[in-house]
Amino acid sequence: MRHHQETATALARVSGWGDFDMGLQLQDIFAKKAVGGENNMVDVLQSHIDVVEEMKVVFDKFFTSTNEMDAANAGDIQIEAPR
Repeated sequence: MRHHQETATALARVSGWGDFDMGLQLQDIFAKKAVGGENNMVDVLQSHIDVVEEMKVVFDKFFTSTNEMDAANAGDIQIEAPR
């Protein structure tokens, strides 16, 4: 995702739309869609990155807790040997 964010940042430097006012306006519109405008691609990708990072923390806690509980249960089973 960070690679796509860097690519979107590069899209802010749009050229090739000519010197007419309409071309310059389109160039500005597309540049703002990449960076700096409302709901621009860089910010949207950053929000996705933030969510994935938060999910990573949650899953790490979940798996750590699950492994600890599993180890505790296995210890309890060994203490109470089969009858």
